[in-house]
Amino acid sequence: MEGTGRNTICKIGCFVVGLHIFEVESKSKFNELKWREHMKKLMKSSGGKQVPTMFLMRDTELQSQSQIEDINNLMVNGVINGVFQPEDYELIF
Repeated sequence: MEGTGRNTICKIGCFVVGLHIFEVESKSKFNELKWREHMKKLMKSSGGKQVPTMFLMRDTELQSQSQIEDINNLMVNGVINGVFQPEDYELIF
């Protein structure tokens, strides 16, 4: 047996309140470009389409310092700098 069930509790809580779960796949190895594309997809869904979303990622899945910085920027500012080009904003809004 692994863990203490925090992942399961988070998923149950999201189901109860009707949140979409955006989960980073545990077996994915992200290079910088793939990581940024994944985060772009998250921001388009939660911000652009206004879908209430919970971002779920285990600490063991972090692969670089830049990922931590991106997650911090997302939590503090609501956006990750440099993910979207100016013309992308027109397609979202």
